[in-house]
Amino acid sequence: MLSRVYSLKNQLLEFFERDGKEKSKEFFGKLSEKEWLKKLAYLNDIFSRINLLNKSLQGRYTTVINCVNKIQAFIMKLELWEAKLTVGKFDFFESLLATLGEEGTTDQSIGALVKAHLSAMRNEF
Repeated sequence: MLSRVYSLKNQLLEFFERDGKEKSKEFFGKLSEKEWLKKLAYLNDIFSRINLLNKSLQGRYTTVINCVNKIQAFIMKLELWEAKLTVGKFDFFESLLATLGEEGTTDQSIGALVKAHLSAMRNEF
């Protein structure tokens, strides 16, 4: 669902702009904010990765050992992503990188937010 919202953000922006309802104005405001769009792009990327992990943990021939290995690999990816964010690299989050555009790796505010979220997620595993 989140990936659809992200991919249709321009069409949603146009729709909410035309619609005169109060909620539409609120959604239009959110879709117009650069900071909110950066967060949406990051969430799109991270939930895509979590969904891939979830699907890989299911299946007829999946064993506990395979699941543990996949979860450990995901935790290592979280650690790697945190380390890359420390030096300003967003390459592994495609939607976020596209949303950042020209700003690229200079956006420290979203970098700190993403790093904190990745750290919290890693601690939950």
